[in-house]
Amino acid sequence: MGIFSGLKKMFSKDICPKESDLLDLVFPYKSKGHQIYIQSKVTVPENHCFVLGKNGKVLDCFNEGIFELTPANLPKCCNKLRINKQGKNGEFKKSFKAEGYFVNKGEYSFNLETYDKAELGNRASGIFSCGLCADIKFKVNDCAKFMEVLLNEYDYIKQGEAEKILKYLTSEMIVGILNKYNFALSELISQNPIIEQNLFTELGHRYSKIGLILIEITNVKYILPKKYQKEYEKKLNLAKGKEETKQEQKEECLEKEQDEYVPFGSIKFEDENYIIEPKKVLENPPLENVDESKKEPEELNLNNANQEVQEDDSNKIEQEDNTIDNSLNDNIDTQEAKENETNDYVELDLNNIYKEEKTTNSGIKCLHCGYINEPNAIYCEICENKLK
Repeated sequence: MGIFSGLKKMFSKDICPKESDLLDLVFPYKSKGHQIYIQSKVTVPENHCFVLGKNGKVLDCFNEGIFELTPANLPKCCNKLRINKQGKNGEFKKSFKAEGYFVNKGEYSFNLETYDKAELGNRASGIFSCGLCADIKFKVNDCAKFMEVLLNEYDYIKQGEAEKILKYLTSEMIVGILNKYNFALSELISQNPIIEQNLFTELGHRYSKIGLILIEITNVKYILPKKYQKEYEKKLNLAKGKEETKQEQKEECLEKEQDEYVPFGSIKFEDENYIIEPKKVLENPPLENVDESKKEPEELNLNNANQEVQEDDSNKIEQEDNTIDNSLNDNIDTQEAKENETNDYVELDLNNIYKEEKTTNSGIKCLHCGYINEPNAIYCEICENKLK
């Protein structure tokens, strides 16, 4: 069965790439005469895209999955290559000529050194050339847009050429960014972080125009003339030394913390210094010879201990009962005292009311102002209203 399956793959018209071929940024599908057969199947793996192109133009794209190449799935090929029209014999085309490419949509990185150099500075301080070397990580976002840029450079892209084209384009972009900002020599030598921020933002903006997403730029080094390169390398080495010392200090702190940690075990004292020795646990401890005469006193001790515990419990219960009774008696006394106080207040209020009635009976109270007039008065002395 292995021989027949191998022969089928050799003579099949389906498009199925190998795992080893998918490591490149763009892998071209190789076929005789660039023939793509209609109604053949295309298997697109994860994080990849299959793109059909011809004469430097992108036709149709397929994302992850298995697709059948029919006229319904190939609208741009039908419009430009007319694969859905009948020939003179009344038959439809069985194949058409086009280039197929598998584009890697996962994270991809490469090391870049600019081919050209930017001219920075001015006449007063001096003009100098500057290049750049860095590691760039990116991701393909729009396969059609990215392939259009590549096919504008070459009509057919061979294996490994996509990375070279992209390196050349990024080199031109970085040189343009350096010329745009015209950084000073002191900023480059001191490795001002603003330079890397501007590089990242500008390059990310230009990558988005060609269908890419910039993830990060690391290990940035500037290529300067020999006069300034020594100073720059010294400062780089100093910065690296500081980072290494910081890491060493962190490691030393961790080691100290681990050394200060005391494991559970026994301690032996020797000349005012102690040594920690963890307790040894035997897997199969030996059985001890126990005399029968020793068992009885142990049982007696257990019974005595149980009796003592019971007595302690009974004493505790009695103490709790006494405390509860005392608290109840206190509550009763406080309630009686409160009742007596309320009765006294009630008697005082009644006496006051009785006195007020007496004072009101001795004279006539005015309903308008409340003044108490003489019992024989007809009009109020204050408001001069008639009294009833």
